[in-house]
Amino acid sequence: MNKKYLFVIGCLALLVVLTGMTLASPAEAGKVADAIAQTPTGTATGQINPDAPQGILGIPGAPRPLWVWCILWGIWVGWIFSTVGAFGGIMAGVGHITVFGLRAFGDTFKDTNPTMNKLITDTIRVSNQYLVGLSALISSINYYRMGRLVLPLGAALAIGSISGAYLIP
Repeated sequence: MNKKYLFVIGCLALLVVLTGMTLASPAEAGKVADAIAQTPTGTATGQINPDAPQGILGIPGAPRPLWVWCILWGIWVGWIFSTVGAFGGIMAGVGHITVFGLRAFGDTFKDTNPTMNKLITDTIRVSNQYLVGLSALISSINYYRMGRLVLPLGAALAIGSISGAYLIP
């Protein structure tokens, strides 16, 4: 591949990343700590046991998935992303909900702390967005090398996706 084209693709990727970083609001780790502090303590459903080991997001008593399942799930989702494409996003969400057990854990806080429930379910969405974005970047470079990607169309879709994500409420 010509170095000129690699430079253009690299600049476009950098532009997309910088635009996303500029337009996105900064992540605040304090939100999770505040939600944990607002949740009632205890061992009943919808309560946090401070003596329990920390799981996902540093929440005491949160699921702690077995790393082997996470790797196998990641390979499965990566294979689907690379062959089928969009269905990989659905499988990623299914994995976050089932393999990590985030939905069942988040549902326990519906009545006691809706903020905690929202934070947990939002992590599923954000994780899936990262997976889709990285997969699209890697696949676009590979498709371009194979001559299966039209650069102006890809750039137009990227710009449309970014502007649609931030301009539509």
